Amino acid sequence: MLSVRRRAGLSPKRRLGALYLAIISVIVIIAGVTVGSRSGPVNGILAATATLMLPLLMTPLWLVSFAIGRSRLRRLRDASDLAADCLAVRTTADFSSFPPSERRTFDTYVRPWTTYQLLTLTPEAMELRTFPRMGWSGGARLRFDRVATVDVGSADFGDFRERAIIVSGTERGREYAIGIVPVREQSLLIVPASDRQFRDLADEVVTAAEATVALRRS
Repeated sequence: MLSVRRRAGLSPKRRLGALYLAIISVIVIIAGVTVGSRSGPVNGILAATATLMLPLLMTPLWLVSFAIGRSRLRRLRDASDLAADCLAVRTTADFSSFPPSERRTFDTYVRPWTTYQLLTLTPEAMELRTFPRMGWSGGARLRFDRVATVDVGSADFGDFRERAIIVSGTERGREYAIGIVPVREQSLLIVPASDRQFRDLADEVVTAAEATVALRRS
């Protein structure tokens, strides 16, 4: 689900997710083989071609999922006492345990709105907040002195693959790795943040982690 970028520069902002493309490919092959075996290869090709229109049928569902995601972000911001310092993000974190584990790609495909959260940076830690259940707020507080690496890479959410800040570390003796994608909360499609905003957040996380470690050693 997470992939660290080994080359210089930023990864693409948004691409169709690998899981989504795999599902479409399987459906196209099945439709072509089924129709072709019954009505001839020409009709099989036509059936497969028609099935390729599925991405257009998915567009309304994407709009619904983005609308739910924006609603969740607004509810979180309204309920937060640190609203001015919160950043809208999309992450791969599953908060059913601590430290957060990596959410299954299939779960992000069928319920993409659950991946949107608010990120707050404090001098000691980064805090992620979400609504895992109706009316209940949850999340995790990850201390900077326990962060091991901060990399630039990508995260596959099933529906889309986004460039991400990949943070790994250890909490309570357990290792974790999550992808964090800063997004534009007010945009119709909750698109990823600009290059400058992405770099600023990555630099801020690295600087805070380094400062905390230096303070611990002094």
